Amino acid sequence: MPPPMKKLKILSLLLLLLASRLAAQMVTRDTLILHFPYDRNDTTCEVLSSDRLPGKPIDSIRITGHTDIQGSQNYNQALSLRRAQFIRSQLGRLHPAWPAAIFRIVAMGKTDLISPIDSVNRRVEVIFFSHRPPVAPVSALSPPSLAPPRPAGPDTVRPANIDTVITLTQIYFIENTPVFTEASQLALPSVMAYLKRYKTRTMRVLGYVNSPGALLDKNDRLFILSTKRAQAVYMYMLSEGFDSRRLSYQGMGNSVMIKPHPMSLAEMRENMRVEIEVDKE
Repeated sequence: MPPPMKKLKILSLLLLLLASRLAAQMVTRDTLILHFPYDRNDTTCEVLSSDRLPGKPIDSIRITGHTDIQGSQNYNQALSLRRAQFIRSQLGRLHPAWPAAIFRIVAMGKTDLISPIDSVNRRVEVIFFSHRPPVAPVSALSPPSLAPPRPAGPDTVRPANIDTVITLTQIYFIENTPVFTEASQLALPSVMAYLKRYKTRTMRVLGYVNSPGALLDKNDRLFILSTKRAQAVYMYMLSEGFDSRRLSYQGMGNSVMIKPHPMSLAEMRENMRVEIEVDKE
């Protein structure tokens, strides 16, 4: 074999090996969407039969409950949670060998409508994650950044009872949505383990967006987005066992801009963040 051809073959083999290793580390997903009757938290589950579920090993399962727009926010939050828990129980019945630790339950209420048709919104989304890259233990991850109370003008001075402000630097969302990115989904268990050291304190989840200029009106879509993102973290914390009596959430819009005049994506991300305010003991 001529030397150039030999080098080309070796290079091709190396590229093939690299591609196969990268493919082995990718997160693969299968999704089921189950619809519910009006104001019900049970449904027929023939679609959950074993032949409809992924055959490959499953690392984690995220079950997200949704409702239509009818009814109050609190009622729909509770209904969407019951729907997600019902599907969780059905999966556990069908596959008792699946450990409880692989399940993640999220209740979105009526905050993530995908259609003007109510029956389409009354759903539970089940996402199966496989071949997940290993998540570093909490001690190996850089902890969420801690910041002291940050006065930012007379309307945004933090109350004196605030002990610690935790910025969730590892948590991001898909653009213009309250949906966690895949990287954030992988980081969330470690972030929750870190936050549990404050589990006995009163905490508030605050959502912010990047919007230079005048303060956003509470009816502005970006202000509403800041509320939905705070709510997404709040609901995840509840699913991890945090006490709803000690936990609340609030959208803050662009009321405290870390970078008032962002010049890069990194600076924009500093503004569109979720913070946890932790009260003193």
